[in-house]
Amino acid sequence: MLRLTIIAMLFCTASLSTHAQMTMRGGSGNMYYNRIFDADRMQYPPVFVPGKDSLQRFYLSNFTAFDSVAYWAINAGDTAKYIRVYVSFVIDENGALYNPKFEKVGTTRYAASENTLTVKYFFDHKPTLQVAVEEMLQNMPMWRPGLENNIKVKATVHSYFQFWLGINPPPPSGASS
Repeated sequence: MLRLTIIAMLFCTASLSTHAQMTMRGGSGNMYYNRIFDADRMQYPPVFVPGKDSLQRFYLSNFTAFDSVAYWAINAGDTAKYIRVYVSFVIDENGALYNPKFEKVGTTRYAASENTLTVKYFFDHKPTLQVAVEEMLQNMPMWRPGLENNIKVKATVHSYFQFWLGINPPPPSGASS
């Protein structure tokens, strides 16, 4: 009997903690979460409707600090590498973007590499890069919002775009010369 009581108490506590994160919005009966989710850990993350390739094209065509980034990298001797600019932003329940942030600049030898080295000398130029990221992302079209338990939620998206800085990019691994 004692075990049954303890199990019942644990079940009630677990269900209360789940409902504590969800709230009713006004009198409409719509449920929503009181927090911002990490898109990388969501059931259904936000989606850029035109597709991933279009997202990369958007970044590359709207980022206004390419010349500055290339100049700083060349002056530091970082050539024959891919330069990655990492950004983050929040997509709200309606698909609108807000809170754009410049995160860091990294380098990698190969385009599809998961590993990047953070380039510390770009932190001296963080205010300039933050302004460029804000200008770039203010023109971004709406996204399809993320879902958690079939409820539209706010989510932080971590993303990057990259470009080759050098004469010729290295061939993909496994390609014959």
